This record gives sequence, structure tokens and C-alpha cells, in this order.
Amino acid sequence: MEAVFRLWSNVEHFPRFMSHVRRVEALEGRRLSWKTLPGSPVQHAGTVLFQEDPQGGTRVDIRLSYNPVAGALGHAVATLLGENPRQQMDRDLLRMKTFIEQGAPAA
Repeated sequence: MEAVFRLWSNVEHFPRFMSHVRRVEALEGRRLSWKTLPGSPVQHAGTVLFQEDPQGGTRVDIRLSYNPVAGALGHAVATLLGENPRQQMDRDLLRMKTFIEQGAPAA
């Protein structure tokens, strides 16, 4: 769990596995939160909570909210194009997992 949290809490690593992230602040020992700046094209915010798994792994609980451009229509278009935040987060998490396990992000 410590290795996973260290990776997430080290902002220098974020460009290696997370798209569209510029800055992250650690708020407490096992939680990270973010929000977009005013005027960002897509307003979003989220929290990541790290917990030890009974099998010795790490459980990563992510809460994400966003306001898509053009509301529900914008969300539908983003989904069709594979660019809604959940799809992006899923891809980012896979890259993070590969980075943790292999020391390099997925190609």
C-alpha cells in the first residue's frame, strides 16, 4: 500500500500515467483530492482513498464528479469518442498499475 500511495502522492510521476492532471495536493495521509481551476473547459473534482487490502494489496477508491461541456449531450459525445472522465480514469489506472508493477508506464 505504501508504494502505491507514494506513487500517487509524488506529483512528478503523474504525467507518466494520468492524462489531464497538472497538480495534486495531499490532504491527509491516505487521501488525495483535486478540482479544476475556474475557467477550465470541463469542471471536475475527485478524491482518491487508499486502503490496505486483506490479501496484502492496495484498494484504491476513486470518487469523481464532472460537469461536461453541453451537459448530457456533451457527456454522450465524449463517451462515444472514448473521452469521458471515467474512461480516461480507467485508462490512467491501468497505466498506473503497469507503472507500479514494471517501473514503466504502458505504451
